[in-house]
Amino acid sequence: MIPAGRKFGKTTMCVREAFNYLGKKNSVVWWCAPFQSVSMIGWRRFLQIVPPLLINSISKKQNTIEMINGSIISFKSTDNADALVGEGLDLAILDEAARIKEVVWHETIRPNLDDPQHTGDAIMISTPKGPNWFYEAYLLGQQKKFGYESWTYDYKDMMGGIPSWKNPYFTKDNLRDAYRLPDLVFLQEYGARFVQDLGLVFRDVLKARKGELDTSAPIYDTDDEYEYYAGVDWAKANDYTVVSIVDRKGHLVAYDRFRKQSWALAVRRVAELCRSYRAMVLCDSTGLGDPVFDMLYEHYDRIKAFKFSSRSKAELIENLAIMIEKGGKTELPKGEIGITYPDIPDLINELSMFGISQKSSGSIQYKAPGKFHDDFVISLGLAAWQLRKNNAGLGFEFFSL
Repeated sequence: MIPAGRKFGKTTMCVREAFNYLGKKNSVVWWCAPFQSVSMIGWRRFLQIVPPLLINSISKKQNTIEMINGSIISFKSTDNADALVGEGLDLAILDEAARIKEVVWHETIRPNLDDPQHTGDAIMISTPKGPNWFYEAYLLGQQKKFGYESWTYDYKDMMGGIPSWKNPYFTKDNLRDAYRLPDLVFLQEYGARFVQDLGLVFRDVLKARKGELDTSAPIYDTDDEYEYYAGVDWAKANDYTVVSIVDRKGHLVAYDRFRKQSWALAVRRVAELCRSYRAMVLCDSTGLGDPVFDMLYEHYDRIKAFKFSSRSKAELIENLAIMIEKGGKTELPKGEIGITYPDIPDLINELSMFGISQKSSGSIQYKAPGKFHDDFVISLGLAAWQLRKNNAGLGFEFFSL
């Protein structure tokens, strides 16, 4: 079994291993993943690498590929364990094994390797996911017990597999992007560490809590009319409309949070607060937010739109996480800015509960758990985003996504 970071080359490695097993006449190989969409990544990579002359037939309906020597490889999802019972295997590949249920391995796939006609092997590849059964199998592999064998690499004094950057084809750009992730996410997804407390995205939330909310009138620097930066997240359904305003040092100096108001009243309320600080505003214009953005522009024109997608939201949240970590430090290098804020219970609660999960496609998703809110998080993230970009000298025009 091989725990390894993202983009390490796990899928390509398993394609080559599967090809070796398929060289034996009439052999049977399964490529299993927690979701069909993940197993089909292996399907596409297999067809890219294996010479077409060696393939006899392809069944997209059954997700199987038959080789010219009668060997078959099938690409399967483990979400229906009953469909995996019974067939003897020469090789089982467990892709993203840490996200496959333990019972599926022990009660369905593992017994299929003991068929007298196909006494098979298994290869488990995955990024870690905390101290679950995959971690236990990894430890057995370190001790070479019960037929398990695993590979490891020392990093940060934490147990784990092979980091992404040990692959010579892992580029500097990949590593630069990875470094922008929150520490625990980076350690799991790229460092291949078995991190226990990954659920929380924001670190040092309480350390970044500084001072009281300043209710005095805003102070302007006559040499810089853009003294303050605001982020606006509009209410959707039962959510809140939140506007957060930070000064150029990254401290939250003003906010408003409300719901169940007409769009006309909400727009005027947001415009009034932003106008009082002469703030540069970045606001959500996704979906329903688009016409509301137009309404706000009629009242206050120092604004730009932010279009949310899975990618842009991830970048926004990761930037906020980094800036909050910086805000929690007692001292920063010259030129760097962190985010700080007063003791605001609604904000502290949202930051403390904001988490990370994995979608069926395997991609990471940032969101509040269950029925909790993340409006304050998004609003502060929008303010922090433009503050960092402006501090880097990229200009405000950058923020229209």
